[in-house]
Amino acid sequence: MKNRFIKYHLFLSTLFMVALLSGCIDPFKPVLDKSDSEKILVVEGFITDEPGSFEVKLSRSVPIDTMVNYVNESGAYVTISDDHNNTFVLTEVEPGVYKSLDETLKAVAGRIYQLSIIDAFDKEYESSPVLMPSKPEIKEVYWEEESETVFVDNEVIDEIGLNIYVDGDDLENNAAYYKWDISETWEVMMPNAITALDGKGMPYETFVKVPDEKKYCWVTQNTQKILVKSVENQSDSEVKKFMLQRIRPGEDKLFIRYSIEVKQYTLNKEMYDFWKGIREINQDAGSLYDKVPVSIFGNITCCNTNEKALGYFYAAEVDKKRIFIEKGEHEIVNVNRYESCLYVSDETLHYFTSGFWARSAFCSDCREYGTNIKPDFW
Repeated sequence: MKNRFIKYHLFLSTLFMVALLSGCIDPFKPVLDKSDSEKILVVEGFITDEPGSFEVKLSRSVPIDTMVNYVNESGAYVTISDDHNNTFVLTEVEPGVYKSLDETLKAVAGRIYQLSIIDAFDKEYESSPVLMPSKPEIKEVYWEEESETVFVDNEVIDEIGLNIYVDGDDLENNAAYYKWDISETWEVMMPNAITALDGKGMPYETFVKVPDEKKYCWVTQNTQKILVKSVENQSDSEVKKFMLQRIRPGEDKLFIRYSIEVKQYTLNKEMYDFWKGIREINQDAGSLYDKVPVSIFGNITCCNTNEKALGYFYAAEVDKKRIFIEKGEHEIVNVNRYESCLYVSDETLHYFTSGFWARSAFCSDCREYGTNIKPDFW
């Protein structure tokens, strides 16, 4: 498969060069569907049993040939109701973001929820009713050092990286469809030993004292990858060794200390098909708001016009687990992102520490990369 992939890209490169040298080329103008140029309402709504989860994001899609990906949708009236005659009004807290002002509000397993929207033009939208399933258990989150064949600098090599996996099951409810969200956090430190340039532009090594407030930071990254799996055709509902993330050599995540939090949900088939469709056509970006070649409409419909809507509304209990990976527990070669920084005595640049300035803000203060407030879980 890897060789076929390489040959395919070599073929495309050759084809491009032939076309470039062959003279004038007639421009290709694809025939666009009406939905490619409409400003369609885009809905992102997902509530859980975690307090403060009642949040819905609204935007408008844009024509496929424009520079922006979406426009925030303001001025809507947004509510969530359940089958116990409760209605929760969401307030617009920032453009396109609607939240419950009650931060303790959370969804309850076994109840049926429905989202309703009236936009600024009095068009009414609603989701299909969704039953909130019970919590699926995460059995284990773990990692292994494994080899992967990759194509680097025109060579095929075997690369040793660190793969992170999850095992889980839902024996009580026989869940068939799973989704995971992951959040990574790692510590960074600006070095005391730096490379500086003297008055003649020659590099030399020296030691400096970096103030603590700009030396130690933590970077948090919520992945946009769409992580879903079906166990519909298995004899049980157990998930075995599903890969959540791969950390390659040469990154900085494992240089000091690394942590990953995994959130696991069960989906119904409708939501699984929705996310699978988004993943298949847009996995590189992984975002609901990125432009896609076809429309995945989800479970939102317009009630009083023929308008279409993109997106989804869903409710699920969440199980979560966090693990840490220490520097001495693995053999993956990771780097300090600041090792390539150069420092000078030019006071017009970014101040770093006494007597030294950096050519970029990133190299002057770790707060340009993360936060110097240690996470509660660290």
